[in-house]
Amino acid sequence: QEGFTLSVAGQGTAFTEDHVKELLNLGITNVYLALDGDEAGVAAASKIGNIFQKNGVEVHVVKMPVGMDPDTILKEQGPLAFIELLEKAEDYLSFLIGYFSKDSDMSSPSGKNHLIQTIATRIRSWDHPLMVHESLRKLARLTHVPEKLVGVGDDEVKRSTYVKRSGSLSEVEVN
Repeated sequence: QEGFTLSVAGQGTAFTEDHVKELLNLGITNVYLALDGDEAGVAAASKIGNIFQKNGVEVHVVKMPVGMDPDTILKEQGPLAFIELLEKAEDYLSFLIGYFSKDSDMSSPSGKNHLIQTIATRIRSWDHPLMVHESLRKLARLTHVPEKLVGVGDDEVKRSTYVKRSGSLSEVEVN
């Protein structure tokens, strides 16, 4: 109705990998996710974006104003306002960093480590090795850490396991 001819209603949280496969059959390689501007919409963008990225599709997430949805924007503000939001959409990894960092203190090494490991684990679950490699490199750039710390290349940090072979036990009375 508003002139956007290459759009699909994703059905929010009901969107599945089967839907992605149908869109892949149509030849899509790039998507913009424009979901509701509430917590459920943001969570759905995280989930749906992951399904697309897993299947080798580049994802951009449109930031909707709080309490708004694409239909409301189009009806109240018109197609030009929606186009402006599309132009400001952020790439999926930048979106994920913002999404997961709301629960992490990025100034803390522990918080930053947790954020990076959460996102890196998600990236490693994707099906296409090149998407995984390039996305891990981008994650390192966006979070300002060396690539080897997110598992890129032969220089990946090896974690040593230490086993203490001796020790002593003592009985302690606790009141």
